[in-house]
Amino acid sequence: MGRDEFIYEKALDFCPERWYSKPDMIKHKSAFAPFSTGPEGCIGKNLAYIELRTVVTRLILEFDVSFAPGEDGKRLMNDTKDHFTLTVGELDLVFTPATA
Repeated sequence: MGRDEFIYEKALDFCPERWYSKPDMIKHKSAFAPFSTGPEGCIGKNLAYIELRTVVTRLILEFDVSFAPGEDGKRLMNDTKDHFTLTVGELDLVFTPATA
């Protein structure tokens, strides 16, 4: 579902702006349900979102992130398997303390 052009415009491209500044890139909003929906949905959904935002924010603020030597990011896209669950391809990154 996550890579289906029927659901998402430019489904195979990394476009984080589709979630905040270009919601028109999402053709079928109901297809995004990582925690399930309805009364049987995950009770920890809001906590999980808060934790994800916190971790990503801390990483961005405290580290400069770059590709490791010899890495170009293509393995991540080429080796990722999208079935009922997602098996992510490898991506080697280097985290160095952020400079002001």
